[in-house]
Amino acid sequence: MLYLVKISMLSSFVKLLLLLLVFILILVAAYWFTRWYAKTGMVQQRNKNIEVEEVFSMGPGKQIMILRVGRKYLAVASCKEQLQILAELKEEDLDLEEAQTSQPASFKEIFSGMLHDKVKKKNNSRE
Repeated sequence: MLYLVKISMLSSFVKLLLLLLVFILILVAAYWFTRWYAKTGMVQQRNKNIEVEEVFSMGPGKQIMILRVGRKYLAVASCKEQLQILAELKEEDLDLEEAQTSQPASFKEIFSGMLHDKVKKKNNSRE
């Protein structure tokens, strides 16, 4: 009887190891497939004549975009399943320089600023 329990435990352990191995193989295959898929360019095709210069979000599913199509610049409104050309823009009217990326504020700075504003509002409401 003890012999059967040992065999049962051993077979359970082997099944667990095989399941773990299969799981790891699936993760590795998914990793390599995503890397291959990203390298093929199917994810984002690079075009020479069409480029999104800037995007301004006005809410869920609503955006205003500045597109460069050839040598022309267009202001386009995008709403869910519809695009509408708003205006053709002149290059000299646009500020096309790259925005200087500043360091994002740390959580501590944001939280302390929010806390300071909350205390300030509370003190103003008491007066």
